[in-house]
Amino acid sequence: MRQWAIIVGLNDYPSFQPLSFAQRDAQVLHQVLIRDMEVPPEQCLLMTQTSPNVWGKPTQPTRTNLLSWIELLTQNCLKPDDAIWFFFTGHGICHNGQDYLVPIDGDVEAIAATCIPLSHLYNRLYAAVPQGLPLVLLDVSHNQSAAAETIGTQTAQLARQSGIPTILSCLPGQVSREISSLGHGLFAVAVIEAIKYQQTASLATLVRFLGDRIPELSAHY
Repeated sequence: MRQWAIIVGLNDYPSFQPLSFAQRDAQVLHQVLIRDMEVPPEQCLLMTQTSPNVWGKPTQPTRTNLLSWIELLTQNCLKPDDAIWFFFTGHGICHNGQDYLVPIDGDVEAIAATCIPLSHLYNRLYAAVPQGLPLVLLDVSHNQSAAAETIGTQTAQLARQSGIPTILSCLPGQVSREISSLGHGLFAVAVIEAIKYQQTASLATLVRFLGDRIPELSAHY
């Protein structure tokens, strides 16, 4: 079984409230996946506003680039029994009952045309690794005022329908926090600790660790 990862982190949104540490969260997670989980560097894709080109292709997380990389990896690189982590930290939004990831060029006035439906991601992963181990981790509930609808409900439905394990940073209706003294978001800190402390041997172990650690961090900070 080969290991892959797509790690996305966005800070500076022109049309949404800027975030402080999402890009750093992605950069550190990228490092620990390569160092501690031994994901091959050429199979661990980092997409931030400052990440370099890979295979001659841009990695800045625009809508076009994100869709292009998802298509390339799922269609041409992944084998049916591969393992892949998809980690996204940035804004998400629910529009007309559909959950979307917000790329750097996402427009709050044109969600369907400029953002990425979570259904597209789940469909691509389900088709690419039917016997593999996909894992989706989403840290997207940063701003309660970003939309009247609550993100997370449709994502949970997509996860159940596809059978793709999915971990959300918080429940629908809650807010995922960034902490200045940590220089990170709480969810990313817990995920990074889980990898460093080898709490990723199984999905159940990872879920137990995050379920204990995130409330601890939240209560402390």
